[in-house]
Amino acid sequence: MPTEKEFQVLHVSSHRGRSQYPGDPGDEVDTAYDYRWFRYNLVFRAITPEFRDRCLDESLEHRKTRIYTDPDLHSKYIHNLRAINTATGKFLFENTDDNEEYKGGISIDIVNTYGIKSEDVYTTGYETVFNPVLIHIEKFDVFRFWGYFMDCPATEGICSTIYNLSRGINGCRVTDSHMFLTCLKTLDYFWD
Repeated sequence: MPTEKEFQVLHVSSHRGRSQYPGDPGDEVDTAYDYRWFRYNLVFRAITPEFRDRCLDESLEHRKTRIYTDPDLHSKYIHNLRAINTATGKFLFENTDDNEEYKGGISIDIVNTYGIKSEDVYTTGYETVFNPVLIHIEKFDVFRFWGYFMDCPATEGICSTIYNLSRGINGCRVTDSHMFLTCLKTLDYFWD
């Protein structure tokens, strides 16, 4: 059964290059280091609303986040979270003999055994994203991924996978859009 196309690649280009650096002045042998790199430019349109939202998240310059300021309180909160059955008020999974009671599906709530609330531990703020993975070009409602990257077998494999995904070929169990975005984020680690 064909699935809905989640993105459309509008443009891909790359340029390969080499840089040579002289060896160390103290070397007995005259050595030069040859370094291969490539410039990659990809423009695509996110078609489905879900994938578009994910791409917009990757293009933000400021990202909303939750942080904690007291490591001891956070540890006490996290390590004492328990699931309770909202109908009976009993803690789940404490006694493995009661497994029959949970087979039909139940409503649960996550609570801290010391009564610590999430709001007491976390505060919300924004973090600056200095190098967003994607650039959103609002005028055309497209996304751009570009940069200078190391030229190595890993990056060649990633670029090959991106090319295959743009043609609708995906050998994985995950969706095309998830694999596509994962490839872009992974390629971003190989920046030069």
